[in-house]
Amino acid sequence: MGGIHPTAIITDQAEAIRNAIRDVVPNIIHHFCMWHILSKAPEKFKHLKNVSRATNELKGVVYNSLSIQIFETK
Repeated sequence: MGGIHPTAIITDQAEAIRNAIRDVVPNIIHHFCMWHILSKAPEKFKHLKNVSRATNELKGVVYNSLSIQIFETK
């Protein structure tokens, strides 16, 4: 990469990867992959009466928020 380091990285939520990133590139911004997060939503919401609705509402908040302020109010 020509001596230029990335400023951000997107990964799944594997703890080994998190630890490696923290140790190797501690100043990088680490984001979790949205696909992995949303694919786990039904399992995380299984205690709710309407899992499908909760999952769809989460997707709506994530994908339809135009700003941080809008996201945080939802």
